[in-house]
Amino acid sequence: MERHYSHEDLHRLTTHLDLRPDGWSPTEVADFRVLDQCARAARDDNDLRSMRMLRIGPHPVGDPNRACATLSSGRILDLTFGDTDGHWAVAFDLYDPAEVS
Repeated sequence: MERHYSHEDLHRLTTHLDLRPDGWSPTEVADFRVLDQCARAARDDNDLRSMRMLRIGPHPVGDPNRACATLSSGRILDLTFGDTDGHWAVAFDLYDPAEVS
């Protein structure tokens, strides 16, 4: 599956192995990289959602094209899925709880 990153730090985490954003633990960085690699290997959103170790759950706004992934630290990532002519993609962003208020 193709991956997009709404937050520059998330994109840089996939390309700079020595990067650790402020406030991120080494475990969080490793968890994100596992999520990113699994997204790359997934065929579609159902394939990614079925990987139980990733802790992907429904998004609080109830949109079926969105989900939340919880890292081991409790940090939550917002995932948005899309399909263009049979080609699946996922967009990663930092979860904003104010969005559901």
